Amino acid sequence: MNEKLPLTENDVIDAVAAHLEGRDRRIEIVNRADKQGFDILARRKENSLAMEAKGGTSSKSGTNRY
Repeated sequence: MNEKLPLTENDVIDAVAAHLEGRDRRIEIVNRADKQGFDILARRKENSLAMEAKGGTSSKSGTNRY
């Protein structure tokens, strides 16, 4: 992950997925900011986590928050 602030949604997705993998979760889905649906699906045994990430700025050039 880069050290720029504010973080983009993709930066948040990468950091959360890496954190969950380090806590014995299996990452099944990682959707980037340009995809619809939840961003991360992580599982451990019979438990599932589905997450939607939000960044502080946009990763898309041409937007107001880029």
